[in-house]
Amino acid sequence: MFGTPGRRIHHNSAAVVRPPRAFSALSFAGIDTAEQERSKGTDAAADKAPDHANSNSGQQQREPGPPRDSKLADEVTELHDRLDQLTAQVQQLNDRARERAISLAQALRAAGGGDLEPIEQVQLQQDDQLEHDQKATDQVMDGFTQLMSKGYIQSAEKIRDRLLISEWELSRKLVAKRRGVGQFEKYCAEEKVSELSFEMLTQLYQDPDRLTELIKDEHLRMHARACINAAVDADYQEAWNTCTEESRKLAQQYSQSEVISKVAGSDSVLGSIKKLAKTAFKFVF
Repeated sequence: MFGTPGRRIHHNSAAVVRPPRAFSALSFAGIDTAEQERSKGTDAAADKAPDHANSNSGQQQREPGPPRDSKLADEVTELHDRLDQLTAQVQQLNDRARERAISLAQALRAAGGGDLEPIEQVQLQQDDQLEHDQKATDQVMDGFTQLMSKGYIQSAEKIRDRLLISEWELSRKLVAKRRGVGQFEKYCAEEKVSELSFEMLTQLYQDPDRLTELIKDEHLRMHARACINAAVDADYQEAWNTCTEESRKLAQQYSQSEVISKVAGSDSVLGSIKKLAKTAFKFVF
């Protein structure tokens, strides 16, 4: 970004480094903050017609929406704050590069009169400054790497939890319980258990949690619970492994973070974190 330490800079290679465009927390993430716009509209309507709102206080209030994941929202906010700090550091490095270019231009003008001492002094100063700024640049890029890794790992954990809710709670859990009931029914058929009728087992299929109500014999009830829990535990472990594998596949999109930081440069890192923020906000809001 700022040249190689120890290399002399000639007048035809001096260039002013354009400072990076500033990003706010939400505009950087590239997120359409529809939720904020709706909140602003609601607040504006309340300010314009407070009497109307008070007159309708006896009416049924609007049902609140689903709760947001405040922990993940805080983590994403922390991500944006850290990104702003790193962007400010890049700005400072670019400002110093601009100052060096100006100093070199002034020295070149002075050398036009035959005096080479100003150029040598500026060159020595810039060699030291370039080495210092190169170290600072490496620290900034390492900060980008850590920022991206931390934020993505935290959001990936939340994504896995959401996948588990969708995969397990909404579908596979009931299927696993029914599979356990099926194993218990097979046992009853093989052992010719007379205490349970076909109709009672049918009701147990419909609601596997009605063990106490449908099965009066304690030992049969214990055996039924063991069959159901074994099926549930096995299926849950499979669902967990599947969701974890999917999360790891997502994480691989942001692997080789050192390559991104050291080779691709800050623009690619910013783009990667932008995609990360979109993913995180999708599951928060």
